[in-house]
Amino acid sequence: SAYELAWSWFDTTLYTGGASYPAAAITDFDGDGFKEISLGIPYGTDKPCATCDPVRFYVWESDANGLPAGIGTDPPLATASWNFGAGAGMNTRPSSMVYGDIDDDSAGELAVYFRNWSTDDLGKHFMIFSLNGAFDGEDTEWTIEYAFDGVNDSHVGSVYNATVISDVDEDG
Repeated sequence: SAYELAWSWFDTTLYTGGASYPAAAITDFDGDGFKEISLGIPYGTDKPCATCDPVRFYVWESDANGLPAGIGTDPPLATASWNFGAGAGMNTRPSSMVYGDIDDDSAGELAVYFRNWSTDDLGKHFMIFSLNGAFDGEDTEWTIEYAFDGVNDSHVGSVYNATVISDVDEDG
């Protein structure tokens, strides 16, 4: 079998301090039928710096060719970016993402689990958010529909494997 590279992104200016396993999902936040690649960037211990507030979430929208737009720039320009509403210096490590119409409002939401969400000992974090309006680069607006701070407990299960959103009890 032979493989052909269709698209890639690498930003050499992005220094995360060695954290690995960025979270990714295929989304369609704006409901236009063109899929997006959504990527959450984890930061390592003592990163970012105490006064730094970097982009932690990127979205690249596809076009009629099916590939993310922005090809031809280095790195490819993101359609949207965000910091998850985190404060400067916060060590955020998105580790798992799953996309769907979670609240049955005909608009897609992204559920994100963070294996770290602070510079202190708060520990885990879970968030569900949606696009507010249209994509507008770094000025894109997002609505946090749900957020929960967990505890720093190693017995809460895998933080790398959220794969399905389901209405288990069928209550809508």
